[in-house]
Amino acid sequence: MKKLISTLILSASLFLVPNTDEAAARKWKPAPLQSAQDYLNINHKINDQDEVFLMWVAPEYLEKQPATKPIRDVLSRYVLVGIVHFTIDGQGVFKFRDVNDLTVELPGNQVFSPMNEDELPPILPTVITFLSKALAGGMGKMGQAMKFYVYDTGNIDTCSSGTVWVRYLKERYEYKTPLPNC
Repeated sequence: MKKLISTLILSASLFLVPNTDEAAARKWKPAPLQSAQDYLNINHKINDQDEVFLMWVAPEYLEKQPATKPIRDVLSRYVLVGIVHFTIDGQGVFKFRDVNDLTVELPGNQVFSPMNEDELPPILPTVITFLSKALAGGMGKMGQAMKFYVYDTGNIDTCSSGTVWVRYLKERYEYKTPLPNC
C-alpha cells in the first residue's frame, strides 16, 4: 500500500500543476502517460480574472504498474473529477468560489450527480486524500481549494470510442475517448 500511495503522489505531483501561461511551449514527443494527463486536465480562462481548472482522474492518468492496479480498477468503475474555480484580483490575490452543481453526462442523456461520501468504495477516500495532499504541495492554494466529486456511472471503457461530459455552470466540458495511454 505504501508503494501504491508513493506512486500516486509522485504521479500527481509531477503532472497536476495547470499551465496558466498561454504562451507555453507544447511538449515534444510526449509519452502516452503525459499525453493522457495533459488531455485529462482542462484549464478554462472564463475572463480576465475568472478561471476553472478541471481534471478527470481516469485510469489512464496513472502509470500501468502492479502498484496502481487497484486504483486504476476503481477508476474504471467510477468517474473521479477534481475542480477548482478561482478569481485573481488586480493585486494577484486568489479567491476561490464554492463549487457545487457539477454533473457528469454520458451519451443517451445519462446525467449523474455526485455520490455522497458514505457511498464511496473504501479506496476512493484514500485516493482523494492523497491527491489533495499532492495537489496542495504542487499547486499551493489552488490545490488546497480543489474539490473532488465521484460519480457512479458504471464501467466506462475509456479505450473505446465515446464521450464523457462534465457540466459546470454554463459549460459542458468534453472528453473524447479513447483516451491517450490506453
